[in-house]
Amino acid sequence: MTNQSVKILVVDDEPPIRKLLDVGLSSQGFAVQGAPNAKTAIQMAQADAPDLVILDLGLPDISGHDLLANGGQKARLSRSSSCRAAPTRRGSSRRSKSVPMIM
Repeated sequence: MTNQSVKILVVDDEPPIRKLLDVGLSSQGFAVQGAPNAKTAIQMAQADAPDLVILDLGLPDISGHDLLANGGQKARLSRSSSCRAAPTRRGSSRRSKSVPMIM
């Protein structure tokens, strides 16, 4: 799989963070989409399932934890059988049946 075929969904309510990740990841050849909230992220994931989700835990509409627990299944975020969410902030790694996510 080349970088160009890897789809990354960045879910964060802060535009500068989405922009920073978009610029950095796009410059490495990744296909990056950004969502400002969980509702938009679910809609985007239903339309075109990502390979990786970078998720802010403090979203305005649904917490990142709730999105992982409930919205992820609705959004078809389940491609691999045993992936780890890799938190970059508070929390600990958990096994889930979902797309790899970085929180």
